Amino acid sequence: MAPSRYSTLEPADHKEDDVDDVQIDKLNLSDTADEIVPPRADDASLIRELRSLAKKQPKLVRGKKYAIPGQSIELTSWKMTEWMYTKSPCPFPTLARGLFTRWIPAQGHENDPEGASGAGRDQIVVRGYDKFFNMNEVKWNTWEALEVHTTSPYTLTLKSNGCIIFMAALTSTELIVTSKHALGEIEGASVSHAQKGEEWLERHLKTVGKTKEEFAKALFERDLTAVAELCDDSFEEHVLPYSKEMTGLHLHGLNERRVEFSTLGNDEVAAFAREWGFITTAAITFNTIEEVKKFTDGVAKEGKWRGEPVEGFVVRTKVSDRPPQLVQAYRGTRGERIADKQELSTPPPYAPGSTFFFKIKFEEPYLMYREWREVTKKMLAADKKGQLRGFKPSGYTLRRPETRAYHYWVEIQIRHNPESLNGFNEGHGIIATRERFLEWCKTPEGEAILQKERGQSGGDAGSYKGSQKTMIMPVAIPGSGKTAVALALQHLYGIGHTQSDDVKQKKTGPQFVKNVVELFVNHDIVFADRNNHIRHLRDSLKEAFKEKYGDKGHIIALQWVFNDTTKNINDICAERIAARGANHQTLHADNQDSHRGVISQFFSSFEEVEAEEVDDIIDMEYTDTLEQSVKRAISGIAPILDLGVPEDQKINEACNVARSYTVKSIGAKKTALKPPRYYALVPGIDIEKQIGRAFNGEHVPDSGAKMWSSLVNDKRIAGSPHVTLIHVKEKKESEALWERCQALRKSAGEIEPTFKVTFDHVVWNDNVMALSVSKVEIHREFEEEHRQLAEAVVEHIPEKITNRLHLTVGTREEGINAFEAAAMVTEWRNGANNGVQSIPLGNFVVEARFLGKYS
Repeated sequence: MAPSRYSTLEPADHKEDDVDDVQIDKLNLSDTADEIVPPRADDASLIRELRSLAKKQPKLVRGKKYAIPGQSIELTSWKMTEWMYTKSPCPFPTLARGLFTRWIPAQGHENDPEGASGAGRDQIVVRGYDKFFNMNEVKWNTWEALEVHTTSPYTLTLKSNGCIIFMAALTSTELIVTSKHALGEIEGASVSHAQKGEEWLERHLKTVGKTKEEFAKALFERDLTAVAELCDDSFEEHVLPYSKEMTGLHLHGLNERRVEFSTLGNDEVAAFAREWGFITTAAITFNTIEEVKKFTDGVAKEGKWRGEPVEGFVVRTKVSDRPPQLVQAYRGTRGERIADKQELSTPPPYAPGSTFFFKIKFEEPYLMYREWREVTKKMLAADKKGQLRGFKPSGYTLRRPETRAYHYWVEIQIRHNPESLNGFNEGHGIIATRERFLEWCKTPEGEAILQKERGQSGGDAGSYKGSQKTMIMPVAIPGSGKTAVALALQHLYGIGHTQSDDVKQKKTGPQFVKNVVELFVNHDIVFADRNNHIRHLRDSLKEAFKEKYGDKGHIIALQWVFNDTTKNINDICAERIAARGANHQTLHADNQDSHRGVISQFFSSFEEVEAEEVDDIIDMEYTDTLEQSVKRAISGIAPILDLGVPEDQKINEACNVARSYTVKSIGAKKTALKPPRYYALVPGIDIEKQIGRAFNGEHVPDSGAKMWSSLVNDKRIAGSPHVTLIHVKEKKESEALWERCQALRKSAGEIEPTFKVTFDHVVWNDNVMALSVSKVEIHREFEEEHRQLAEAVVEHIPEKITNRLHLTVGTREEGINAFEAAAMVTEWRNGANNGVQSIPLGNFVVEARFLGKYS
């Protein structure tokens, strides 16, 4: 393996991965090893490390297997957590993005585990590019660092606007076509990217009179992966439109199938593209980084190159052997320049002489076009929920007058011309919609709206001229120790700190965001203390913060990474929750270990931070002590914010202050809640008033009218109507649902979550009357912090319980058990008669509180 700054990993503890069956069209693979690439030691070493990492840290590396029907061949697609590529040293044994490998068992060892010593060998089948970054996205991609650590020539290839396709040979006659991480059919998609790529490959080869077998042989003999961009607006639109003659596969790379990144020069790639009928990728070469900057600045200003709109360029160069030098200092990875300060330049994570790529993307007008696309999708989603009236994206999104005008225009389209947006969410009609808007802007009405919006302010972000503001955003699951870290940092640096758990309003999310933003009035640094474990929560903070402070606002994520097994992390967090006892606003340990269920739900719904979400990411460890966590946070934050590093004595003092903290609302120690007898949804409805209407209509059976009249006159209508989700007697059979109800109740604390319940029929027999439930869904205004837990409850309602869900209206007499309604509704759902009758309600939807009930 080429010299690098990658960390090393221990050998794998071999275990078979799960296998997904994937249909591959027009591909006939043999399972013989007669014609395969000779073994390389580096291949085996790399794949052994990936297997080990995938087992120990499945949140960071995932290996997905693709089984070829009718064959014994399996390919593994390796996918790494995207934002971790920015780390130096990188935690992965490769920076490859798009990597498929194959295990070839030795004769007589076909049933041995993959990777077992002497049982076979590994082969790289598809080798994509190494991950490369945009300007100022990582420390080694500043103009100053590039001038030091790269060398001529600099070849700029046009950045294609599509999706990447890989083509490689398994043998001298057998070919495979994949997207970045998948091949064959994709569930839910009529045609996958890989299938569309193979379709275009056949078209291109046909234009030059060549076959797939010949193409496979050419790739096989040179041991290459062909890399192309699929640009086909009829299949999937992106930002830039493509003419008919420019639609298809744009070839831009020929990578050697080896561990270290090695790709052929652009002249060879262009010649290969012409030989095999592909569309060539335009390129231009310069000798200095200054020439590159001058050229791209000019193209960015003009918005076109060679008469065509351009989104950007990929620059291909080599790493120099020059040592780091003092260059302009930046605030963190992608922050603003720090005036009058220099720092040592950061070299790329490659050895001198290695191939190195970086990209230069032009923000305008493409960033604005993407905003229009996202605004449209959000408004279509709002319309689907019946919330279009009054819907408004964040102020930061609407900071441009053109986007505010687009928002006005597209709302009219959704209301009065909805068919024009059919397929928009599937990637169709995006460009046509944009073109219609731009044409509308030329009309008197459009010009007037644009003029009006240009005369208005889009928010405070553009006008804010004060000091730099920094939001520290933890990303973790309960029990990580994030609040203790926040309290220690507050003691050391006097930063602002606010907790989501301190919010008592029903809608904690908006109030918490408001509290965070308000703290910046008196603080330049604020710790936004919430789990922030899903992107939706992080976006709400980011949008409000950026709306206020724009480019003067810097976001640092403290992300607790899963560098251990799920069980170990769960145990660590559970022990911390148990150790703090009642010293928390909502989440306490109990005899039922329900806090473990809460942790598990947060773990399963966790969404890692992507690099584009924030300005800097600092890794934190669940296994660290408090002192270690605080030191780790300081070592990451201090260089970014130009803060001093306290002595150990001061850090220990701060940790003691954090440990002595007691929550504001603790009061008297709460006794642990006993487990409820059942979990229920309790609607706030007047049964007599609401259901009485159904019996006032025509075509009501006499038995129903008689039963209803009896319930009303004898005062037999239920006083506390509810829908039982699960009873303790059903716990053993439906343990997953019970655990998720338990987790939601524990997490929500004093807040009563609400669901939407749809009743579709009134059902009765001689003894009991009930409302049957056709649907349970989370309420549209469900608090973000608990949304994932609530969704898990809905998703885990088994069919048996779904069939009996009901609300008991009443029983004929006191001796009849109300629970008889469950059996009645189940029989009715299953088509049995047995004296059961019903009348439709027309989908009667109500809001219902989620509660644990004791009687």
